[in-house]
Amino acid sequence: MLEQKRHLVRVPVSLELWQELVTQGAQIRAECIEGLPDGAQLVNSHYDGQVAATYLVFHHPSLRALGFGEVIPVFVPRFRRLEGD
Repeated sequence: MLEQKRHLVRVPVSLELWQELVTQGAQIRAECIEGLPDGAQLVNSHYDGQVAATYLVFHHPSLRALGFGEVIPVFVPRFRRLEGD
């Protein structure tokens, strides 16, 4: 049987961040200093109530190949807050 490899990661997004993102007048000033590779494609999302976070699932050929049944690893981007004007 031919096994198809997947190149995926899950990125958690907290409920607090979602709330901040969708609040009228919100200004979020940050620079991503460690993130997904350019061209990564969002392929799925799901909510995990145990950790109160939404996971965005991304694909990119440069990510580690996963075999059938392997759990998709979690990737947490790093940000640096930018100072105001």
